[in-house]
Amino acid sequence: MAGKQKKKKQKAPPAPAVLPNPLKTEMPNYITYKMSFWETLLAAVAAFAAGGICSQVFYGGLFLKDGEPTTLTYLSAVFFILGVGGAAVALFLPVRQDQLRKKRQSALKIQFRDMLESITATLAAGGTVYQAFESAYGDVCLQYGKESDLARELEQFLQAPQSGVKLEEMLQDFAARSGCEDIESFSSVFSVCYATGGNMRDVMRRTHSIITDKMAISAEIETKITSNRLELNVITAAPIFLVLMLRFTNESFAEKFATPGGVLAMTVAIGIFVFAAWWGRKIMDVRG
Repeated sequence: MAGKQKKKKQKAPPAPAVLPNPLKTEMPNYITYKMSFWETLLAAVAAFAAGGICSQVFYGGLFLKDGEPTTLTYLSAVFFILGVGGAAVALFLPVRQDQLRKKRQSALKIQFRDMLESITATLAAGGTVYQAFESAYGDVCLQYGKESDLARELEQFLQAPQSGVKLEEMLQDFAARSGCEDIESFSSVFSVCYATGGNMRDVMRRTHSIITDKMAISAEIETKITSNRLELNVITAAPIFLVLMLRFTNESFAEKFATPGGVLAMTVAIGIFVFAAWWGRKIMDVRG
C-alpha cells in the first residue's frame, strides 16, 4: 500500500552498567563495562599518541619543496595527526572496554570457583546451605577483599532471607547479570536441587570440579597460543618499523611515499593490514 512506510530498524540501546537485584539494590551488570573517566582518558591519550605517530611515519613529509617543509607540509601533518589519532581513539576505546569487561568476568569466574570450594567444604562438614554461603563470604573477603565483586554479591545473598527473598532468586539474578555460562548453569541446577531437597553437597562438589577443569583447559590453550599472539604483535608492528627504516635509510625511495600514488597505495595497504591484524586477533580469541 502506498501509505505504508517501512519501519526503520532501531539500534538497541546500550546495556545498563547497573541493574536492581531482588532486594532493589543497584548491582553491577557484568555483561557490559562502563569505563571510568581515568580509564577512558588514559586509553584515549595512548590511542591518539600512537595514531599520531603512525600518521607521520606513513604520511609525513608531504608537500616538500626542494626537500624543505612548506606551510602545506605542516598543515597536512596536523590534518593526519588529528584524523588518524581521532580514528585510533574511536577504534581503540570499544576494544579497550571489551578487554576490561572480559578481565572482570574472568576474575569473577575465578572468585566463583573459589566460593564453590568453600561452600563444598562447609557442606561436607555438615553445615546448612545458608551457613555455607556465610563461610564463603568470609573466605572471599579474606582472599579478594570486601570490595571485590563476588564479596558484594554474597553480602546481598546473606541479607535476602531477612527481606523475605529466596536464596535461589538472588542466585538467578546474579547469574543473569554475570554473563558467565558456568554461573548460569550452576544457578539452574542449584534452584532445582534446593527446591526438591537434592544432594546439595554432591552438586557443589561436581560443579566445582567441572568449572576447575574448564578453567585449566582454557589456561592450557592460552599458554599454547601465547607464542602465536606474540608473533602477531610483532607482525603488527613490523610495517611501522619497516617504513620508518626506509624513510631514514633511502631518501629517494621515501620521496615516493609523498606522491599522490604513494599516498593512495599506502592507504590501501594500511587498510588491508589493519583488517588482517583484526582477523588474526579474532582467530586467537579464546573463550572460556
